Amino acid sequence: MDPTSIATSLVMNGAAAQADLVAIKLMRKNAEAAASVVDLIDSANQNMARIQASLGPGMGGNLDITV
Repeated sequence: MDPTSIATSLVMNGAAAQADLVAIKLMRKNAEAAASVVDLIDSANQNMARIQASLGPGMGGNLDITV
């Protein structure tokens, strides 16, 4: 192999490594965002349960939403 080919392959390997790092960081951020959404939905469910528990018997059971 000539020196130009070796240098080119080293540069390409470095660029590929950088691209892999960026991809890993993006996947980690996506996973963190998904976990945040799950936490938000869980909190909303807990709040709804508290609201329903604080209502009197029969409240909200027969709601007519026709227009």
